[in-house]
Amino acid sequence: MKSSQKKSAKASPGHDFQNKKRKEVERLAGDQVKVWMKSALGKLQGEYRTDVLKFWNRKAEGKWDEIFTESDITYEVDIQGVTTSGQAAEKNSSRAKKCPAAFY
Repeated sequence: MKSSQKKSAKASPGHDFQNKKRKEVERLAGDQVKVWMKSALGKLQGEYRTDVLKFWNRKAEGKWDEIFTESDITYEVDIQGVTTSGQAAEKNSSRAKKCPAAFY
């Protein structure tokens, strides 16, 4: 009985392939979100020259828009849980709608 338990504990080659593909899709999605973020922040800092995202710093009152336009903003993007089933995708999209910083 131990040998059958070992077999079921191992991931199938198809499962490994799906995991690799999922990770690749998550990475590619993250890369695209980074492109969108860079574009949006560039437009806010360069063209509009104002902080509509409310990164506002109280210590810089009166000068914040100027400081914001000159600031280097860093961010991380971590996409997880990419699925192909409709039910799980709907569940994930409802979570994204709650995110105040979601860019579409």
